[in-house]
This record gives sequence, C-alpha cells and structure tokens, in this order.
Amino acid sequence: MVFAEWFDAVKPALKFDDAAAWCGAIEKWGKGIKTHDSDSFEPTFRFPLALNMPIDPQIAGWIRWLERKMNLKERFLSLLFTTGGKNDVGYFTVIARPLVSEDFLLITAQAGNLSYLDDLTAISPQDAPEWNATCFMGVVCGRGLIGRVVVIMECAPGSA
Repeated sequence: MVFAEWFDAVKPALKFDDAAAWCGAIEKWGKGIKTHDSDSFEPTFRFPLALNMPIDPQIAGWIRWLERKMNLKERFLSLLFTTGGKNDVGYFTVIARPLVSEDFLLITAQAGNLSYLDDLTAISPQDAPEWNATCFMGVVCGRGLIGRVVVIMECAPGSA
C-alpha cells in the first residue's frame, strides 16, 4: 500500500492537505497516548480507513501503530469497523475499556459528537509540529473485506 495514495483517499475526512504535516500531528498525538498509558487510562480511538483500498492492511497498520504507543496485551479491547462514511472514508475504532451503552453511537454518524472519542480525523494543523520525516503505515498481506459491513470483535486481555 502506497502511503501517498492512502493519504489522498482519506484526505477528505482530515483537516490537512499536507501529508508531512499530518504525520507530525499524529506523531504528537501518539506521544500523548504514550504519556497517558496506565491502568486507569480507558481511551476510545478512531482511525480513518480508505474504503477504496484493502481494509485488512490498514487495520493491521493502525493496531501496530497503537501497540507502540500503549500496552494493548493487558487490555480488554473492542474493535469496530464501519463503512459508508463521507467520501468513501471508513473508520476503525478501538475501545480500550469495558463497553458502555453509548458505544453503539460509535457505528453511527453521531460518533464524532461523543466527548470521550479521541478521533484522529479531528486533529487540526495547529496540532502539527514541524515535521520532515516520512510517514507510513505498516503493510501486512491480507484479504479485503467485501461490501459495507460492520465488524465488531472483542479481544480479552492476553489473547492478542
């Protein structure tokens, strides 16, 4: 998967036109996750997906990115994959805490309004430091998912 093509595909859902600036912003965002990681940290994260590209490597890439920021093995995780977003952009949501009743909203258009959601697409350019590095997602071979479906998978701590 070529990062430039992926970025162009998800750009309509982002507040960035420049890939390097966005990479700087997500690096800063990731450092914030790392500093908050503790047993009491119960985040809900949402990541963009390009629906015109294979979904599996994107999800694997986001999980790989997140596991470098926090200890996922010791957490109960709920993973949501939603399609049908604006401009062929879907979302991958990671809930690193027990589910609450409002979580059903994460698979609707109302997800962006939830105060407890840390949404990577909501980061703005003022959050981006100067950045000159190359940004890429992990590439993993996998099969594509067909159709517009919602996949909900829960992983118990230690099963990953």
